[in-house]
Amino acid sequence: MYFRRNFRIMNIKHLILSVGTICIISCGDTASGNKSIFPVEHEHSNVDEHNADVKEHESKEATTHVAEEKIELNHKLTFTAFKTPKKVGVNGTFKVISLDNVKASENLEEALQGSTFSVNTNSVDTNNNPERDEKVRTFFFGKLTNTTISGEFIKLENGKATVKIKLNGKEVEKQMTYTSTENAITINGSIDIISDFSAGDALASINEACSALHEGKTWSDVDLKIEISK
Repeated sequence: MYFRRNFRIMNIKHLILSVGTICIISCGDTASGNKSIFPVEHEHSNVDEHNADVKEHESKEATTHVAEEKIELNHKLTFTAFKTPKKVGVNGTFKVISLDNVKASENLEEALQGSTFSVNTNSVDTNNNPERDEKVRTFFFGKLTNTTISGEFIKLENGKATVKIKLNGKEVEKQMTYTSTENAITINGSIDIISDFSAGDALASINEACSALHEGKTWSDVDLKIEISK
């Protein structure tokens, strides 16, 4: 009886020891070549996916940041044409002007360099005078090859501005001057309708249509003032 009880106890101890050994081997380091009975999740795959998501998010943020660096500028063009032998000035502007390809720079000279502009001459506005506006549209701009004035700010440096202007199928580079502050630039210059753009016919047309008011004299030179600000 005593021998049988001891034998059962020894068998139980041996069984416990065997199970413990199997557990130790089964949960050991798989790097040694032993494979776990229970599947082990590879946490690094989740880490890689998380890092990829972070990189993609950072990339999107960087792209958004670059897009936000683009600056919108206020712009206005004022022209002064001259009439009568006393050379009386008549001011005007255009309601539709686009300014494109502005660089993302806080420095306005750098931002404007290489930018382009387009002016719709049908939007001419001579100080809220609809009758005069219609005459200018019909008898001057209507006699040109197209109704758009376009151009480019080629260079702005040390108060000197090189501006390309295309009008009546002719393209010229004009040297102008400018003054600037931290938030604004004002460019001043002049063009000649005849010598720069071969638009003598258009000038003669508006001079005839407004002969009485112009006292028979419409000048070919026109002063320009371009105001651009943040």
